[in-house]
Amino acid sequence: MGLRRGISSGIIITERESALGWDQDREAAAREAQLKRAEDERAREEQEELQCQTAYMRLRLGDRYASRGKMRQAIAQYRQAVTMDGNNPTFRTRLADAYVLAGLVSQAMAQYRKVLKLSPDFAEAWASLGDLYKRFGMSAMALYTYRKAAQFSPNRAYYRYKLSEAYAGMGLVSESISESRKATELAPADAFYRFRLAELYCRQGLHSHAIREFTLAARLAPFDDYYHVRLGTALMAVGEVTEAMAAYSRALEIRPDCRCYRILLSDAQSKASGPQSVESEQQRERDLDDYDRAFVRRRRSEYGA
Repeated sequence: MGLRRGISSGIIITERESALGWDQDREAAAREAQLKRAEDERAREEQEELQCQTAYMRLRLGDRYASRGKMRQAIAQYRQAVTMDGNNPTFRTRLADAYVLAGLVSQAMAQYRKVLKLSPDFAEAWASLGDLYKRFGMSAMALYTYRKAAQFSPNRAYYRYKLSEAYAGMGLVSESISESRKATELAPADAFYRFRLAELYCRQGLHSHAIREFTLAARLAPFDDYYHVRLGTALMAVGEVTEAMAAYSRALEIRPDCRCYRILLSDAQSKASGPQSVESEQQRERDLDDYDRAFVRRRRSEYGA
């Protein structure tokens, strides 16, 4: 009996040691594979750098590094592009943008200024400089630079949108609407520009205009639940309750687990056919976290609930 128990214990210990050894082997193999992948990637990057014979090739390689979050390598490639052709405004602007992403603000500012000294009509640099000013709360300077970007590239919808945002941030909503409308005219199939214009109309109490733009945004991006919800709140503001319920229902089809949308739909149903169970509504709201509760309050404020 004692011998059998000893043999059994020995087998169990051996199995445990074998399993532990197998786990360690797997971990070691995984680490080795990870190191090999890293070495292969470094070798590939070195080969790519050796093959970069022109400034444009350096630019493209820098873009690839930047897209992978490798800002140090991206900056090195952009610097090489600038060294090879310092008069090309695209190269310096891309270098400055990379400096911003790396948190090197003074270096970025110096490069933007060099670009604009060499090419004062280069809209991309004006817009990027505007983003930097906006980031540091320099609203007037941001507005000035976005105006410059729109001036030198008047048919670029994105610059009109940036200028609209700058006006809105300074409380100049009418001017913001004017620029936002230009963005939608330049890019009529862009749902976001339509949505942003609708929001501005809401701020001015122009709900019928907002409904038109929210409707277009929802048609252009039919699977964006938020566009449908904002359409619903705009419809509620003008008493179009049935249409609002349809918009909220569509949002719920896209995100059936969203309790905020269910509460907003319940609001519309209550307005259409009388109050629902007060207790169940209160329970639904108690179940929300602070973020969702604030979301519901903001949406309700849009139609005076």
